[in-house]
Amino acid sequence: MRWRGRTGLLAVFVLLTACSGGGAVTQESSAGHSAAATSPRPTNPATGGLNLRPGDKPPVLTAGAKIHTAASAKAFATYFVQAVDWGLATTDPYLISAISAPSCRACAGYIQSLTAMRTRGDSVRGARIQVVSATVMRGALPVKADYGVELLIREDAPVAASAGSAAPSTDTRANQDYARVYLNWTAGGWRVVEETER
Repeated sequence: MRWRGRTGLLAVFVLLTACSGGGAVTQESSAGHSAAATSPRPTNPATGGLNLRPGDKPPVLTAGAKIHTAASAKAFATYFVQAVDWGLATTDPYLISAISAPSCRACAGYIQSLTAMRTRGDSVRGARIQVVSATVMRGALPVKADYGVELLIREDAPVAASAGSAAPSTDTRANQDYARVYLNWTAGGWRVVEETER
């Protein structure tokens, strides 16, 4: 499974929305499903999930990612990928929602997919993502934004089968791919205005 699909969204979210094979989705008990469907709107990111590693904590936006500079844009774009990873680990879109502009189609896709997963009681196993490198893009940007940041992303292989799949994935290779995150400085802080393929 690749980190990104042909639409620019995480391939795993396409898989999750379709609820079909691929070896990355598991079904929780119906009790988890009911709790997710009736929970009030959260005020903090989830701290539990089936895909968390021992000692995992939600990513924190550093002070260096809170100023209007190129270096800060790079740090903020890295934080965005960390927020997506946390969403995958917990099926919680809270962190992505907090930093996304309403116009960001990729962000809306992540939020909708994670919300649907949580409602259905699904979870991702494996497929955790991390930033290998980040570079501020130079020149004219294809998206109206203050800055664009190109990131090299590493995705761990999925390790568990979906509830409807016959067998777990045996692919232990990690994948690498590129993402471009476009940012605007709005009301004293960064917002993700779009995320695309390279």
